[in-house]
Amino acid sequence: MISLSSLAERFCSNDTEGVVQLVAERCLRSRLNSNECRRCLEVCPGSALRLENRRILLDAERCSGCGRCRAVCPSDAFTSVVDITQLIGSLAGKDRAMISCSRQPRLTEDELVLPCLGLLSPPALLAIGSGGCPAITFQTGGCAACVNARATGAFLDDLRAVAGQIEHCCGTRLETSPHGAPEPYLPPPSRRTYLRDLKTSVRPLPAAPPSPSLANNSATSPSGRHIPEKIRFVNQLLATVDESMEQELRSALLPHLSVTPDCTRCPRCAGICPTGALKRKTGESGKQLVFNASRCSNCRLCMEFCPESAITVSEPALPPPRPPHG
Repeated sequence: MISLSSLAERFCSNDTEGVVQLVAERCLRSRLNSNECRRCLEVCPGSALRLENRRILLDAERCSGCGRCRAVCPSDAFTSVVDITQLIGSLAGKDRAMISCSRQPRLTEDELVLPCLGLLSPPALLAIGSGGCPAITFQTGGCAACVNARATGAFLDDLRAVAGQIEHCCGTRLETSPHGAPEPYLPPPSRRTYLRDLKTSVRPLPAAPPSPSLANNSATSPSGRHIPEKIRFVNQLLATVDESMEQELRSALLPHLSVTPDCTRCPRCAGICPTGALKRKTGESGKQLVFNASRCSNCRLCMEFCPESAITVSEPALPPPRPPHG
């Protein structure tokens, strides 16, 4: 992971590459012209994202670096300098860890620092919880007064939704810090001033190897299609639990696909699927549609592109949250 000190130096130089980058060719709107996905637009706390000629555009100068667009995008159209795989690797062997953002005052000497907690999606939290550290605290004392409060509020909702399940399946406690910031966070007078101040306030992540199960969890399918990080994070969790727990989690965490008799076994859904979760195979009874839930990003392009409206993809839903520590 690039340290935030290095990131600050890049911002204060002539390098305009920001905390968040848009990989336009991965956007669902680029893959299917009629697609109406607005996930990123709906969560951006500022005006950094906009629609122009049906395409998503990112204004890096307006971006506050919360990374919430990355957290909600099903296709990895947004990336950042934060390597969550390395973060997970940094947790291995620790008895306790604290994760905070660069805008918070430090509470411990060895905190793992991110630009913003808002970039952590539910699948990322699942993978963090399965990383081998039994107690992880997120420092959120100053989040309510931050310019990224909307993004961190969504993060806290996600954390509440998955914390009990993670403790149930992995024995890991995910908590928030009870300590508030000494003073409410006030946005700096300018973007450049804030990034300059990062040089003296942030602590980079320690170098760490990727989590073994993620290291073998390729971002590219055998057919060359990109596998989004959220899919890989869920698969990371599934690889760490026993067989009975795996079946329970598969039912709760992976999308479900159903096909009506109107399906003609045409190649459209398999062709539009960005991850290769849908394939056509020839069996004794002819062409068959094969669905691999562990590759599905729930983007629903197959539903949109099916001329017979024969496909339904159901949102994965966690069971009712289990009370933490119960």
